[in-house]
Amino acid sequence: MHRLILPTIHRQRGIALVMGLLFLMVMTVLSLTAARILLMETMMTNNTQFVAQALGDAEGVIRSGERNIETLVSDGIAQSFTTEGDAYYPIGEIDPSQANWAGPEGFSFQTTPKGAYVIEYAGARSLPGESVSYNGGIAGSAAHLFRVSGYGMSGKGARRIVQTLYATDAAP
Repeated sequence: MHRLILPTIHRQRGIALVMGLLFLMVMTVLSLTAARILLMETMMTNNTQFVAQALGDAEGVIRSGERNIETLVSDGIAQSFTTEGDAYYPIGEIDPSQANWAGPEGFSFQTTPKGAYVIEYAGARSLPGESVSYNGGIAGSAAHLFRVSGYGMSGKGARRIVQTLYATDAAP
């Protein structure tokens, strides 16, 4: 004959309930940790996007400054690069990396829809190889160097300053 063994109340200790609650608590902690990590990664990705937007805006502003230089040179507009308030400076007179681009203090700059730029003139430089040739080189063999500093800011406050050197064969 088979004997049927039924659990009795005396043998039950509630271990299944305790283990179930413990398992549920561990899963809750893991889920909250994963959600926090996901939120942090999303914020870092958004920040990277805003920085890239500011960098792209600053590079676009640089192109505007370079077109401005081309206009100065091609139109033959005489520019002294010493007048205050016109966004043209001799090189070394200002430090664009330390300036307040958002306000009137510091120096003046040209604005565009995406940011602002300032142009510094470094003067004429003899071209390598030309200045050592017989009788002082080829007449007019100099490059006129400009430093263009562009400032871009994203809608969320990320800021970037980009600088480039630009050379022309004609004086401004």
